Amino acid sequence: MVAPLRLIKIESLMTKTRGTPNVTVGIIDGPVEVNHPDFRGVSIRSLSGDKAGSCKIADSVACMHGTFVAGIICARRGTEAPGICPGCGIVLRPIFREEASGSSGVVSSTPDELARAIIESIDAGARVINMSVGLTGVALNVHQNLQEAMNYAGNAGAIVVVAAGNQGAMIASPLINHPCVIPVAACDEDGRISGGSNISPSIGRYGLMAPGVGITSVSGATSANGYATLSGTSFAAPFVTGAIALLMSEFPDVSPVEIRHALLASSPRKKMITPPCLDVEAAWNILKTTHIKSINHRRNSVMSVELQSEGSAEDVKMAQEAILTGKGQTEGLNTIMAIPAQQASSSVSACGGGAGVQQWKPVFALGSVDVRFPNLGVEKEFKQIAAAQGTEGTISETIRYNVLKANRHLAKEVCWVLQIEGVDTYILVPSDPFYLDMLVNCIAPNDNRKEMDIDVIIGLKGPIAPAEMCNGLSLPIVAINNTYQFDLQKFTGAITVKHGEAVKHGEAVSHNQAKEVIKKIMAMADNTGEMDAHRAVNYLAVRNEAMYTLSAQKLNSGFLLEGIDVKPSRLGSARRLLNVIFAFYHKTDGYREKYYLRVDVNDKYPFVIGEMSEYYENRGV
Repeated sequence: MVAPLRLIKIESLMTKTRGTPNVTVGIIDGPVEVNHPDFRGVSIRSLSGDKAGSCKIADSVACMHGTFVAGIICARRGTEAPGICPGCGIVLRPIFREEASGSSGVVSSTPDELARAIIESIDAGARVINMSVGLTGVALNVHQNLQEAMNYAGNAGAIVVVAAGNQGAMIASPLINHPCVIPVAACDEDGRISGGSNISPSIGRYGLMAPGVGITSVSGATSANGYATLSGTSFAAPFVTGAIALLMSEFPDVSPVEIRHALLASSPRKKMITPPCLDVEAAWNILKTTHIKSINHRRNSVMSVELQSEGSAEDVKMAQEAILTGKGQTEGLNTIMAIPAQQASSSVSACGGGAGVQQWKPVFALGSVDVRFPNLGVEKEFKQIAAAQGTEGTISETIRYNVLKANRHLAKEVCWVLQIEGVDTYILVPSDPFYLDMLVNCIAPNDNRKEMDIDVIIGLKGPIAPAEMCNGLSLPIVAINNTYQFDLQKFTGAITVKHGEAVKHGEAVSHNQAKEVIKKIMAMADNTGEMDAHRAVNYLAVRNEAMYTLSAQKLNSGFLLEGIDVKPSRLGSARRLLNVIFAFYHKTDGYREKYYLRVDVNDKYPFVIGEMSEYYENRGV
């Protein structure tokens, strides 16, 4: 286990402290085989009501997953498991049920159960919580109870560490977009992103990478001497959790917000969809510089093994009481489940752990195409040709376009990158030579597009590019099947609005109205055009006039566009059908109306089924 610990530079800190009992770590996962010898002497308390949260079926998926995660965090030192902070107090809150090995092997929970687990862990004193879990489902809006629970953790000053997931996808999840969360992607022994690890702009901006390939830890099963070697983000997250617990032990007077800032600031961070690797030594140095007195006045008091809860049911606000009692369920989100981040299920498109054949997944993305030089040789060739044309100094957009248009060999050599919201997101590879000309056209200077420069990319997303492909850019490759420049003018000025059977002229969609709609879509969290929900709304944004017509009608009638949501259609049995819902509210009296379009996203090219209709929650359309 030396290599993973050395990779994140935590060995020096581990010689300084085993963690202190006054730092409580919450583990929300499956049950843990606490009778394993590696947990001897560790202060572990369960909130489940069972005997210390111990496993009943040692070879169940839930037990093996929970035990493996706990071994990374708190197994005693000197064993095959990492055992990062065995001196801390550990609070277990199992959310996954155990099933015999002969069962389906799929375990899950609900967002409401996860929300209750977060609140109970905080009330039990947890200052950092490890959640090696993920959510399935397509809804874009945050689950109400889960949002309340995350807010509760944030208000309590806790840090929540969440595994990014192992579908090899660009995801948007309410679990990773909260300010108190650190999402964790998995890397290999060389610090390179694991092929199966989920990535996204939010993960790149607010997350970290940690070892997640070939990790050895405690196993719930009795075979293999009680150990196992596994891979995935479920097992990368505990490295970050353990590091936070040690930093909290070393700097007891430092707030969790400052510790989180030190961790995120300790590694160079660029506008990328992949996060930097955890560097505990750099974080320690940042904290030491500003809080040296904290080390000299380290707390010597040792809390009882039987830690007392820091809260009670009476102290929890009404919103939290609703979560703990199971009330206040959010309508329309019953298809969402909480699952171990490693687990593959029927509702998840790829297997965990980064193993197996890479699946090519449909992408319908909106962004801006840019050009990069893959190496110094291509850059020199480009500048030499530009100089021969009498160009000197800075390479302008016009010069870049003219050189690549006239020199096809260079257009083939450069890297084509799609930026979404200013973040490098995909490396674009034409699936046909015809699409190379279309990419060149995407970078053509056009004054009419400066305000709303949107390129539409349709294709199939594959593996992350090798480092040598594009000067070290670790981005997924997209094989392009179609690309074009989105013209907002297409949906403005010429569309009239229907009122009943008549057509009322003069209420055409204005440029500002259309721009408001497209901006709502572009602003959706981590909209990389890979999730079915994002593919559906992106398709409507550039292909559907009805959406803009409705928006114009409502905006001209005193309504404002409140938001856009996506929910599964109950008609979608053989095919994946989504309801894209547009919510409007009146700016004078607050009256709300909802309308929807049904979109088929089963194949690479989405399409609309039916017409724009009013949406009623209780009809389950």
